[in-house]
Amino acid sequence: MSKRMQHSDWVWVLLAGLVWGVGCTPTPVPGPKASPPEVVGATLLTPDQMRPITVDEGIARLTPANTRIGVMLTNEDGEKVWAEFRQFHGIVTLTDNRISVKRIDLEIDSDSLESKAAELVEQLKSRDGLDVEHFRLIGFFANDVAPAFNSLESGELRDFENHRIRGDLTLRGETRQLSFPARIELFDGARGLVLMARFWFDPAKYGLAYEPEDDRGVEVVVEVSQPVESPSTAKKPGSGAQPADETDTGRSPQP
Repeated sequence: MSKRMQHSDWVWVLLAGLVWGVGCTPTPVPGPKASPPEVVGATLLTPDQMRPITVDEGIARLTPANTRIGVMLTNEDGEKVWAEFRQFHGIVTLTDNRISVKRIDLEIDSDSLESKAAELVEQLKSRDGLDVEHFRLIGFFANDVAPAFNSLESGELRDFENHRIRGDLTLRGETRQLSFPARIELFDGARGLVLMARFWFDPAKYGLAYEPEDDRGVEVVVEVSQPVESPSTAKKPGSGAQPADETDTGRSPQP
């Protein structure tokens, strides 16, 4: 028998591989499977990369060292471009029995938005947009944080989302209700917390004349997580590890 496979033999091998692949497609396993979109200027986290931040006496403090808040703008070429708020502070407060989130308080300096796409950011910060010259504060207060399992008014939940957050958003001096889905998890006896949210924000509904390139609006991203380490040293949530030290600010890459 010849040691070299004939052309017909390769054909049969390929056909057999295709048949096997179709017949053996693995059944999806519930849990976080979402992949981050392609974004210019940032590497967004996947749900399984989230690492808990410290919760002390039922309170988690949100700072630029352990939280990333930004928007994905769309340029004329249809590319997603990352813009990030550099100055903000917030608090996540747990319920008295420390089994869930009770409220979220957040204040953002609107003028701290930065990106490699300076022109897009200046448009968003202009008088038609955030109007940072007259309104430096973006405030969000939510005391309605509830588990969600099926769907929201905005549509079906993605596989990594398990809560609904509803609160009051103060933008350009006016306060209106904002509701969005999110992933929230507590770890290590409520000593660690992660929160992830990605949702579409329609500027027109909140009094902004700013018109984004994407008809769906501006996509908002919130990641409450320790920065991702190298694959050899990173520890996943739920591994029993204590929340990392919040002095670590090594998010990579930055705009």
